[in-house]
Amino acid sequence: RIISALTQDITGNGYLDAIKIIFNKEVFIPGNSPLGNTSVSYKYGREEIGFEITGIVPVNNTNNTEYYLKLTENKKYNVPQTDWRTTLNLNMANQDVARVENYQCKDGAGPVIWKIVKEEFDIYDRTKDIVTVTLSEDFNYKDGSDFLSKAPVPKDVFNVWLNSDN
Repeated sequence: RIISALTQDITGNGYLDAIKIIFNKEVFIPGNSPLGNTSVSYKYGREEIGFEITGIVPVNNTNNTEYYLKLTENKKYNVPQTDWRTTLNLNMANQDVARVENYQCKDGAGPVIWKIVKEEFDIYDRTKDIVTVTLSEDFNYKDGSDFLSKAPVPKDVFNVWLNSDN
């Protein structure tokens, strides 16, 4: 039985590319296992967005309780997906794996830098430039408070350096 399923952005580009499935006991799933009616989807606005599943592989070679359900990145809307909580339907022809319907995946994909815009105001004084960093999702401290509510100083969050080639 599944005890957890987490969205993943292994490539770190803001698009979901796997679901990490954690079982309550070791299961054996051969790499070429037929995935049957297994599906991963997300409701975006009024549309149900489906992800193509390319296979299932163990997370590592020492533990058969964790597997990656590999997905083809769906870039149809060109929006970040790291905060999406997809729906998993698992229906494999494998006696070790129980059928699962409409399982709500947890958010396991961390935020990434989605876009950076630099505005130059004085070519002789780069300290007047403004750099706007857009993250793929809002995120909070462990206590649940909004990250920006405590007004962090940008230098405490990002490293910025001057490229001397320009």
